[in-house]
Parts: sequence; C-alpha cells; structure tokens
Amino acid sequence: MEICFSLIAFLLSGVAMTSAEDQKLVFNLPLYCLASVYLVLQILASLFFMGLQGSCEPWCYAINVSLLAVYLCALLATRATLSHIVQVDKSAEQQTSFVNALMLELETMRDRTEGERKKKIEEVIDVARYSNLRSCDASQEIEEVILETAKNLSAVIQDEPNSSITDMTNRISEQLKRRDRICKK
Repeated sequence: MEICFSLIAFLLSGVAMTSAEDQKLVFNLPLYCLASVYLVLQILASLFFMGLQGSCEPWCYAINVSLLAVYLCALLATRATLSHIVQVDKSAEQQTSFVNALMLELETMRDRTEGERKKKIEEVIDVARYSNLRSCDASQEIEEVILETAKNLSAVIQDEPNSSITDMTNRISEQLKRRDRICKK
C-alpha cells in the first residue's frame, strides 16, 4: 500500500511540475518546490513504514493520507487563489482603461507639440495623472465626452490659435474634476 501513496506522490508532483503554472505560490514558495517537498516526504514516509513491516499499519495510513490531504489542499487553494487574482486583475484593468487611454492620448499630443501648447497639455496630464484611476458606471458618459474632447484637441493642436487650445485643455481639466466627483460618490 505504501507503493500506491508513493506513486500518487510521483503523479501529483509530475503534474504540478509540468504545468505552466510554476508562478503559483504556496506559503511563499513556488508550487514546484511544494510538489518536490511532498514527493520527498511521501517517499521517506513510505520507506520508513515499509521497514516497520506492518507493526503500526493504522498509523501508516493516517500519516500517508494526511500528507496527501495537506498537499491536495495546498493545490486547490492555489488554484482558487490564482483564479481570484486573475478576475481581480481583469476587473482592475477594465476599470482603469479610461485613464490609461487618456494618458496615452495626452502624452502623444505633448510629444508632438512645443512651447505654450506643450505646457497646457502638461497641465492636463497632471490633472489626469492625479485623478481617480477607477471608473464607475455613473462616469461612463463623462468619460466618453472627455475622450472625444481629447481627440478633437489632438486633431486641431497644430492648426488652432493658442486661445482655442487653452479653452479645450481647460474644458478637459474641468471634466476630469467633475468625473472625480462622480467617482467618489
């Protein structure tokens, strides 16, 4: 029976080590380290219990099953934790996509301009940088308006007079501040 537990340990360790999930951590150790430790402990326990020749058979099974249970719990907990982390990351990515898109648009404009126009765009970048990163359902409408205004600013940045550029950058800054108030609610 000890051989069966050792074979199970080999099988589970092999699956853990060959999976692409080697970045999973359990007890702050990579999963393949935990699999290796389990494999070594299981083999040592099996060899020890085989040497006893059945003198404490109920204890042998209890210890082997306990080792297997601890390892399986760690595997299941790791899988559950990883799937939760992936869901949270996707949610955070979706909620911060507006600010990322706006910053990219504004930084592109800043790199294409010079002088007073560049300073105005940098002021808007500072407002955007310190605005609320997370979007909410209530802010969707104003975010669309902000992005549309930023695209319009990008289209006219070279052709319009400075007063028009100043008006557009001020409008974007005010809309960002209004968005922050909406997101705080």
